[in-house]
Amino acid sequence: MPRSHPTHRDERLEQVVERFEEAHWAGRRPDIEAFLAAAETPDERRRWLVELVHVDLELQLATGREVRVEEYFARFPTIQEDDGEALELITAEFELRSQRDAHLSWDEMLSRFPRFRDRLLELTTIGPFRLLARLGAGTFGVVWKAVDQRLERPVAIKIPHPGRLILRHDAERFLREGRSLARLHHGGIVAVYEVGAHGGVPFLVSGVRAGTIGRRSAG
Repeated sequence: MPRSHPTHRDERLEQVVERFEEAHWAGRRPDIEAFLAAAETPDERRRWLVELVHVDLELQLATGREVRVEEYFARFPTIQEDDGEALELITAEFELRSQRDAHLSWDEMLSRFPRFRDRLLELTTIGPFRLLARLGAGTFGVVWKAVDQRLERPVAIKIPHPGRLILRHDAERFLREGRSLARLHHGGIVAVYEVGAHGGVPFLVSGVRAGTIGRRSAG
């Protein structure tokens, strides 16, 4: 299918984001409100606000500033009025910080945002497994520390990156290789407990052994 041409409003947003990033890398924190002043309609302002908040969060964390989602909620209350937008921002903070902080756990986010606790639990649950913290990432996927809520035991779950399994046979191969590993028994191999799929996304569940899970384990 041919790629559609960007609309005028998409081009305007891209230009705003580009100028915003340029201002940041010039050594000053850009003023989100000042950039929103150029929006022509309430709908455009809303879209710019959501995008610029995400960009600012990423840039501030990348430069070592300990910014948190609550700061944006306080400055722009309308963001937290939309559950979907609020959850996306909370999730973005966790994913960005977890790349640098191996000890960051979803439990922190659950305690900070009790209003969204049920929704966050849905996002961090794969079948009977609850994701706790990111252990490592590779070109293929991400490995999470998790807990099997049926047996109350710690496990590691490998999940492909979104979009990594483009074709159906990619997912089938992922599951097939997982089943093959599950049949192996060797002292040097972490046991594979389970392979399956949740919401169409395949996953592989293995045991956790100190010192064996890192960036390479994500494949």
